[in-house]
Amino acid sequence: MNQMEPTAMTNLSTPSVSHPGTGQVKARKSERFFLKQGFVAFSSSNFCEIRNISKTGIGLQYLAHKGSDCAEMNEINILNNLEGFLLGQISCRIAYVSDIVPSGQHGQSVIRRIGLQFINVSQDQQEQIDDMLARFTTEKDTFH
Repeated sequence: MNQMEPTAMTNLSTPSVSHPGTGQVKARKSERFFLKQGFVAFSSSNFCEIRNISKTGIGLQYLAHKGSDCAEMNEINILNNLEGFLLGQISCRIAYVSDIVPSGQHGQSVIRRIGLQFINVSQDQQEQIDDMLARFTTEKDTFH
């Protein structure tokens, strides 16, 4: 299984390589950061909240149909209209997917949390990612 980065996760029902069980903690390779308000990521069919970002990957959250495929997340774009920022066509590999049923919800919608590893990033894209992290982060994500 390919995985973005080892992570420290809690409250997961089934331990796996990318989601250790309770009490198991793995260090991340890259520091994660929160972005300033207004940043979103989008694929060909989904707009996503950015949970955190690093030089090598991104954590997203979006509303999905229960059991739906997330293969379209193999390429994303990052946008902030307020800052005039657009980083397009970032190739990604899915590191983990976690579907959460919202409390009181019994329908077909889930909140999907997905971790993506950036792959085949061009030098220009990496420079844009580095610039975004330098200019638009608010703080480190210390909660894993």
